[in-house]
Amino acid sequence: MNNRVWLLGSGLACVRLGALWLLVSREWSHQQSLSTLPLILLLFPEGLLLPAPMIWTLRTALFFSAVLVVGSFTAVALFGLAVGWLKYPCRK
Repeated sequence: MNNRVWLLGSGLACVRLGALWLLVSREWSHQQSLSTLPLILLLFPEGLLLPAPMIWTLRTALFFSAVLVVGSFTAVALFGLAVGWLKYPCRK
């Protein structure tokens, strides 16, 4: 991977991990509200893997954090490949 993928992927992963841990901490302190709904959207598409009545423990939060990091780097890499393919299409 090149430096741009590392930079953008780590930035995206930090934003998504911050949103996850803010939501988990508000869940643990029983301060959930609709004002955090935009932060929930940052967890998609990986958030679709979670079961509907999710009980957040430290183990599940750490596991989902790893899933978000992998998903962030994968999304950046796929986006970079798509942009590269559109920029330099194959010629016959």
